[in-house]
Amino acid sequence: MVTEATTRAETLLTDTRSRADTLERQSREKAASLQRDATRQHTEIIGSISQEKTILEKKIEDLRTFEHEYRTRLATYLDSQLRELDERGSAALTDPTRYEQISVASA
Repeated sequence: MVTEATTRAETLLTDTRSRADTLERQSREKAASLQRDATRQHTEIIGSISQEKTILEKKIEDLRTFEHEYRTRLATYLDSQLRELDERGSAALTDPTRYEQISVASA
């Protein structure tokens, strides 16, 4: 009986160690798989974000260029309008008939 109990205990101990080893191996494989998946996802996400960043930086640069061109055109237009206004004012002051025309029109 003692021999049977010892044999049974040894068999149970061997089975338990075998199961423990199997569970440990499976756990390590699962952990490695999860680590690979996480690394792959991280790489994909970072790549996607980098692409978006590049696209947005290009859009920002395009908008800055547009703003600069728009401001330049607007300043040029306003300067031309001011010059034209100055020229009209100068012409009115140097043309005495213009005063007469204005006086007659307002009377």
